[in-house]
Amino acid sequence: MAERRDADVVVVGAGLAGLSAARTLVKAGVDTVVVEARDRVGGRVVNASIGGGEIVEMGGQWMGPGQTDLATLAEELGIGTFPTYNTGQRLIDRSGNVRSYSGLIPPVSILALIELGIMRWRLNATARNVPPDAPWDSAHAVEWDGQTLGTWLQGKLHTRDAKAVMETAVGSIWAAEPQDLNLLQALAYTCAAGGFDALSETTGGLQQDRFVGGSALIAERIASELAGRVVLSAPVGAITDRAGRVDVDAAGSVRVEARFAIIAVPPSLAARIHFEPALPGIRDQALQRLPMGSVIKVVAIYEKPFWRERNLNGQAVIMQGPLASTFDDSPPEGSPGVLLAFSPGARSWEFAKLSTDERKRIVIEEFVRLFGSQAARPLEYLEKDWTADPWTRGCYFGLAAAGSITGPLRTLREPVGRLHWAGSETALQFYGGMNGAVGSGQRAAREVITRLRSEPGVPPPPTVEPMPTP
Repeated sequence: MAERRDADVVVVGAGLAGLSAARTLVKAGVDTVVVEARDRVGGRVVNASIGGGEIVEMGGQWMGPGQTDLATLAEELGIGTFPTYNTGQRLIDRSGNVRSYSGLIPPVSILALIELGIMRWRLNATARNVPPDAPWDSAHAVEWDGQTLGTWLQGKLHTRDAKAVMETAVGSIWAAEPQDLNLLQALAYTCAAGGFDALSETTGGLQQDRFVGGSALIAERIASELAGRVVLSAPVGAITDRAGRVDVDAAGSVRVEARFAIIAVPPSLAARIHFEPALPGIRDQALQRLPMGSVIKVVAIYEKPFWRERNLNGQAVIMQGPLASTFDDSPPEGSPGVLLAFSPGARSWEFAKLSTDERKRIVIEEFVRLFGSQAARPLEYLEKDWTADPWTRGCYFGLAAAGSITGPLRTLREPVGRLHWAGSETALQFYGGMNGAVGSGQRAAREVITRLRSEPGVPPPPTVEPMPTP
C-alpha cells in the first residue's frame, strides 16, 4: 500500500528547481512535500567522491557573471566559490597534431581565422536583436524559429578548419550539432550570455566559477533544511487535478494530495506522466518539442595537475574523435589533479556504443596526446552518460524543435489548473543552467503562494520565521 501524505503543495522533482521551489514555499510557511524519482537529490547536478574528502562534479558545475539567483542561494547556504583554473595556454588537437595557443581562437589558417571572426561578429550582432526573456518578440522570430543554426551558417564558413572549429564549439556549448539546434534558441542563449565568446570562456564567461564542495552540495543542503519533506525513489506516474485538489501518485510508494502542484522535471520526462484531465493540446505539444541534448562527461584523476608545470591550463579543443573539449577540474587546493572532457552531440552517440574499458582507453590516449605521458596512469577514471540516465534522458537541457518557440513553447511556464511549472527549461534568462533552475523554482513558488493567499474560503499559510542557514 502506498503511503498517503497531505500537503498544501507537492513538488515533483528534487533537482535545483524543485528544491528551490520547496525552500521558498517552506520559508513562507507552506506545508510542502517533494517527490523525487532518483535515490538522491540534485537532478542534473551530482558529486562523485574521489577520496580524501574531495569530489568531482559529474553534472552541471559552473557559474558565470550575472547569475545572481544561484550566487545568492549558495551564499545563503554557506557555500563558497573559486575560479576555474585559467592560467597558462590552451591546446588544440587537429587530427593528432597538437599545438598550444593563447586567447580564445585556436591557431588555424588565416582564411579560417577571418571566416571565424566574421561569423562571430555576425552571430553576436544578430543575437542582440533577440530578447532572451521574450525571443518570440524579435522582429525575425518566426523566420529564425523555422531554421537551424546549421542552415544559418551555410555559406558563411567555407574552410574546413573554420567549419570544424564551429562544429566543435557548438557541440561543447549545446551538446548538439548545428543542424539540430534551433536558430532562435541559439541566438537568445547567446544574447543572454553576453556574446558567443562568453559561452565557452572561463574568466568572464559561463565557466568562470565553481563551488567549494561541488554544485551538488547546494541541493544537499537544501534537502537537509527540508528534512522529512523529501521522498526519494518515488517516480511520479500520474497526476490528477480535480475538485480543488491535486493527487500525485508516485509509483505506488507514496501518494500525495495537495492544493497545488509544481512540476519541476525536464519537459521530456513530464510528457511521460499521465495527467487527468489531459493537458491542453498546445501544452502537451510544448512538452514533446524539447528533446534533450546528448553528452557523456568523463574525468581522470591524477596525483597532481602536472600540466600546470608546462604552463597549460587544462583546456583543449579537439577537432576530431569522440571528445570535443577538456578542462582542469581540480579542487581549489590544486590536488589531486583532475582533467574532465565532454563527448557531446553526435560524437557521444558512437562513443556510448563502446564498453567502459574501451571508452577509458580512448580518453586516456587523448589525454596523453594533449598533456604528455604522465596522463597515461590516472588514479581513477569516472564517466557519466546523461543520455542513458533514465530520469534525465540527456543533457545539458531541452533543445527546441523547429517552429516551436513562437508556438507551443510560449506556454511552457503558464499554470494549467492547479499545476505550476518550474525547471531550467522554463527559465528565460540563463535558460537550461543552474541559475535558470533556481530562479524558475522560486518564481513558481511565488505564483503558488499568491494563489494560496487569495483562494476564497481557505485559510492562507501562516507567516513564519525563515529557516536557519547551516
